[in-house]
Amino acid sequence: MMNRNRALMMLVLGLSVAGAVSLPKVAAAQERPPYNCRTREVWTPEKEQWCAEHGRQPSTSIENLVGTDWQLTRLNGSPVSDQVQTTLMVESSDRIVGSGGCNRYFAPITVDGNALTVGQAGSTMMACEPLIMDQETQFLASLQTATRFVQRGRTLRIFSDGQRRPLRFVQTSSSSQIPPSNTAPGLMINDLIGTEWQLDELNGSPVSADIQTTLTVESSDRIVGKGGCNGYFAGMTVDGNTLSLSPIGATMAMCEPAVMNQESQFFLVLQSATRFEKEGDSLLIYSDASDYPLRFSPIGSTASTPSDLIASLVGTEWL
Repeated sequence: MMNRNRALMMLVLGLSVAGAVSLPKVAAAQERPPYNCRTREVWTPEKEQWCAEHGRQPSTSIENLVGTDWQLTRLNGSPVSDQVQTTLMVESSDRIVGSGGCNRYFAPITVDGNALTVGQAGSTMMACEPLIMDQETQFLASLQTATRFVQRGRTLRIFSDGQRRPLRFVQTSSSSQIPPSNTAPGLMINDLIGTEWQLDELNGSPVSADIQTTLTVESSDRIVGKGGCNGYFAGMTVDGNTLSLSPIGATMAMCEPAVMNQESQFFLVLQSATRFEKEGDSLLIYSDASDYPLRFSPIGSTASTPSDLIASLVGTEWL
């Protein structure tokens, strides 16, 4: 009887062991990520860095940012000066423009998802106070080495090589400041030939009354004028009211810094001209290098070609 009970116990024990061995192993619990990168709420710098390192940033299309304006609020992790207004506008899916605080800038961009590369930036050449220039220099250096961008609501962050903290912007508007064309029907470049124009506004601000900057449409494919210090000329191609200029040629005189600064800005904006229009008595020339048009007022009509001068002398007698 004892042997029988012992055998029964051994059988039960054997079945138990066999059952334990045959049971499937419980899969090891996966480590839960510390952050949910698919949400845009409660986005801290620590969460942002972790999601960036693990490739889990929420996606933003560059097309959604076209026409939006942004103001810089933090640079390299620190708040920017209230005295310096640094801006960025996504003008198109392959171009940005803005103000560095002192100078206007523009640059081509290449975008692949959230990856961002900024091409060689161009800018005006004004000189401002050291505080402004220092912030502008840091900003442009960070922007030039941009690697990716993240937009959430009214906040835009641009990450750069060599910087632990991104450039941080807040949205200021959602449309370009360039107004739609209201060119008078039938306005042609030939209507402007022989009229001299004086620059009144540059980059949205009145120019110095002590610096005379002019433009004359000499013919349907050429303009001439004075930049403030130097005389200049350029060939142009016109189709309706669209406009493009060949490289501007100019004399090489040197004037006071204020004159040279205004002239440099004027040439930069004029070189990137895209279209022209009349607004009352004013001539407006729009440019890819500025959010605002060059605004001119007429000085007078001139007989600017040799044929005009000869025609005015026909029939006269001279001693």
